[in-house]
Formats: sequence, C-alpha cells, structure tokens
Amino acid sequence: MRKILFVFLFLLPSCSGVYLGKSLPDLRGKDSDDVMAVFGKPVAERREGNFKMWAYCQSDCSTLIFFDVDNIVQYAEQRGHCAEDMTGD
Repeated sequence: MRKILFVFLFLLPSCSGVYLGKSLPDLRGKDSDDVMAVFGKPVAERREGNFKMWAYCQSDCSTLIFFDVDNIVQYAEQRGHCAEDMTGD
C-alpha cells in the first residue's frame, strides 16, 4: 500500500484552488456520497483492486480518503501544513 500511495502522490497534479479548512472531520464509516457532500469532487481518484483513494488539495496540504469495496471510508489523513494544525487522533 505504501508503494501505491507514493506513486499516487508523485503523480498527483498540482494542488490549488480547493479549500477544505484546517481540520479533518471524522469520516470513518461514511460512504462516498457523504464525502462528496462535504468535500465536493476530488482532484484525483485512484483505484487499486477493490479499494479506491480520493485526493483533495489546498495550497499548503492535501487530504487523502481511502474507501473499501463498499465505498465506505476506512481511513483519511491530511498531509502538509494543515496536518500540523490538527488535534485529536
């Protein structure tokens, strides 16, 4: 999975223009429609087997959301400066 994530991040287009705020809500157990309602359309999507990952970007960070075969969020994370501002998990 790390290899796939690295390759995906390397190929991720330049991030700009999408503002998601500085904190990541708890998305575990939400489906793709719930995520779309909160974040809108992802800037990139990657499928690997039964799993998929959506990416959202700001100028200073990115948000990655991982879904299982049933389109339920299993994991989400922020990388970059916004991740430094996060509290909790």
